[in-house]
Amino acid sequence: MSRYKYTLGFIGAGNMAEAIAQSAIESGVVDSHDILAADLSADRLAIFEAMGTKTTPESGDVAEKAEQVILAFKPQSMAEALPAIAERFHKNQIVISIMAGIGSEKIADCIKQAGGPQVKVVRVMPNTPIMVGRGMAGIATGAGAGAEDDQFAMQLFSAANNKAVRVTEDQLHDITAVSGSGPAYVFFVAEAMQKAAEKLGLGPMSDELVAQTLLGASQLLSESNDSAAELRQKVTSPKGTTEAAINSMDAGGLTDVIGAGMAACRKRSVELGKTL
Repeated sequence: MSRYKYTLGFIGAGNMAEAIAQSAIESGVVDSHDILAADLSADRLAIFEAMGTKTTPESGDVAEKAEQVILAFKPQSMAEALPAIAERFHKNQIVISIMAGIGSEKIADCIKQAGGPQVKVVRVMPNTPIMVGRGMAGIATGAGAGAEDDQFAMQLFSAANNKAVRVTEDQLHDITAVSGSGPAYVFFVAEAMQKAAEKLGLGPMSDELVAQTLLGASQLLSESNDSAAELRQKVTSPKGTTEAAINSMDAGGLTDVIGAGMAACRKRSVELGKTL
């Protein structure tokens, strides 16, 4: 008989944990009654209870009772949160971390040095579109984990219409810069387009025009056999309106600005891993 009462547990029941749980339940990867979520916020636990999951204010309950434990709290909280419940983890239990920047060795050592066992750490860098079933995640096996220990994570983060790829742990910094923080880049561009549309005089319809344009373009990019460059070229007629826009953006250094931003994101991910 299994020592675990639940298949999946969350330490931290924030928005990302909610999205992961909802995706898992709706896709049938995990039954709602096989999920246990811990958080100090009664409001957050109420959201999980509405999904049919079990909840607790005690993080240690999750460590003790869930076969796969997702660390879904802020990286800055690790030094306080994990030692307090370290002894309630089990040897070779799989711990899935979605904390940005924190290496698997630090997570495993944080538990072990506080009197806990040697756990298996799988790191995941998801992104917020998982909330609408369009998430992208990078998954890496880390400290103590073997080749098969990421199977559940792959299934979990590939549920519904979400996607996941296997990467090395070092590549998670790159994943953070591309897809982890990527939605914010898109929102930033959308914000700029909406403001420009309003200045052109389109008023209240600006938001819808931009949102639908980005949605359609993203879906076309996802479903087409053409690359982003090829799709752009197909709608950029020589001496036409689109070419005028692209030339202006290029002259403004947009490509370099985006590249510099992604490099800054990666650098900060590395810094977090060293300082926290």
